[in-house]
Amino acid sequence: MIQRKQCHFRILSFLEEYLPKDFLDIIVGGEDVKAAKPSPKGVLFALEHLGSSPKETLYIGDSTVDAETARNAGVDFAAVLNGMTTAEELQAYPHRMIMKNLGELV
Repeated sequence: MIQRKQCHFRILSFLEEYLPKDFLDIIVGGEDVKAAKPSPKGVLFALEHLGSSPKETLYIGDSTVDAETARNAGVDFAAVLNGMTTAEELQAYPHRMIMKNLGELV
């Protein structure tokens, strides 16, 4: 189930370019939690909703704030280079992989 809220439209339209339909079970946006990244609240919200654990989770992001969020939530992190952050900046954080785009995920 993907939560479909107005702020999620941009995320969903971007993901549709790279991933199969219904590939993700949840998208958490700023309207879903009160504390902004790098607070782990959004990740923890998703884990609770999915009935999942940090060991089963891969957080994908394009910034050092995303890397900090993953670290704060105790989940694995994968970086994607479609933002303003460079691979060198992201390599300073624990990560599973650094991808040029989300197409490398599938």
